[in-house]
Amino acid sequence: MFIPQAAMQVESDPIHGSLGPPKVKLDDLLPDQQFEERQRRMPPAKFEDSEDVKTTTNSIKIAEELVGDKMPGPTDAKQVKKYAPTAMYHLHTPEEEDEDTKETRRSVKTVE
Repeated sequence: MFIPQAAMQVESDPIHGSLGPPKVKLDDLLPDQQFEERQRRMPPAKFEDSEDVKTTTNSIKIAEELVGDKMPGPTDAKQVKKYAPTAMYHLHTPEEEDEDTKETRRSVKTVE
């Protein structure tokens, strides 16, 4: 039976074997390197929804059952069409400013 080389490489590291490289000894590292290594070794955090989130999720679920339809998300195409795009404001560069805007800016800075 022929096994492709790509499949063999996925199963085992050719240099260190299936266990991978040996762990670094913390005593051999500087304090900042020890901190980074400890951060890498930490297990991933497990997050749970707060009671408020659970209550809100349950409320949405009940409302959807009563109405008989799913609540649309903010990125839903129909919802996006409802809202007109907001105006794009051009911020003037120092070269584009006139004396009035410069004076207004100075007075605002003075008030602050």
